[in-house]
Amino acid sequence: PGNWSTWTGFGECNVTCGDGMRNSTRKCDNPVPQNGGRKCEGPEVRYEECGEPKKCPVHGGWSSWSLYSECQGACQYEDIPISRSYIRTCDNPEPDYGGRKCAGDKFKSEKCDLKPCQSVKADTVVQFYGERFSTELKDLNSQKAMDLKEKLEKGIREEYLANHPQIAEDSDYIKVTVHSFSDGSGFEPKAITKKKN
Repeated sequence: PGNWSTWTGFGECNVTCGDGMRNSTRKCDNPVPQNGGRKCEGPEVRYEECGEPKKCPVHGGWSSWSLYSECQGACQYEDIPISRSYIRTCDNPEPDYGGRKCAGDKFKSEKCDLKPCQSVKADTVVQFYGERFSTELKDLNSQKAMDLKEKLEKGIREEYLANHPQIAEDSDYIKVTVHSFSDGSGFEPKAITKKKN
């Protein structure tokens, strides 16, 4: 019958950090079974635990994308992109023990598929309180006329943006064209009453 050789020494650990295993072997060659003799019984390989006290690096992994902000608005303004945004986090798993952080962007955006907004033009008469009319205002290129136009455009822009937060503050969506200035000292404004819903 066959008989085992002596066990070899344990080899190198199969890891350089964390928990691992190493093995030693023996052969059924002391002697080799011949002429129908029985083979050796038992394992040819044995194992023992090994490892290093330091922890292995854990590299970061991204989570799935989740919605961060929805489309703001019911229609698409010309040259003013409206998009929804998504977020993901580097916690699947979190990097640890010197592992690499996640590569790539935390946020991404996606253009909203909205119908185009209709362009609206309105002609209106505006009265300035606390401003004195002068003949200089008849020249729309005069400094005083330009200052009043800037004041008017600023007021309209602030009011509009307050009610349309999806429009960027630096947008050129709002444009004001002044046709003329006239003396409104004899104008009596009517009181406007808003109905409550």
